[in-house]
Amino acid sequence: QDWKIDCSSPDVVQKSLDFLGAADNGCGDKGNADCQKHYYVMQAHHDYCPYDALPANTEKTLHLYEHEFEDCYIQRQYDPALKPCPTFPCGEDAKQGLIDDGQTLFTNCNSTCDSDECTAAFQRILMAHDTCDEDDLPGVVETTLHDFEEVC
Repeated sequence: QDWKIDCSSPDVVQKSLDFLGAADNGCGDKGNADCQKHYYVMQAHHDYCPYDALPANTEKTLHLYEHEFEDCYIQRQYDPALKPCPTFPCGEDAKQGLIDDGQTLFTNCNSTCDSDECTAAFQRILMAHDTCDEDDLPGVVETTLHDFEEVC
């Protein structure tokens, strides 16, 4: 690969966002190797870097193309200032709990995530997002995580 993850350089991500969004590049077509490369750049930075280190339209663009391209696996960057999240039991039995956590966040945590209830709900959503297979998660996980990243 001819690129590296650099959370201090949002220009790298913006270049990939611009490439993906340019209609003449044909990034709506599966199998386009140049588009796949730019998707990897965007997705790797999205998964590794803090959300506030990325261009504002990264989330929207990721979700626009995530079903068109293969993801690469990358763990989120460790932040020693944060408490470790509890482990999450992936699987069918956990889906309803994640839906309930999303409801809790949307109902009780829109302006602050200071309560234990909000913090726990967000941590479960985050851990499910980061550790479970994407196909095993209800859709609310992805949208809820990104809706509450800043608040929580």
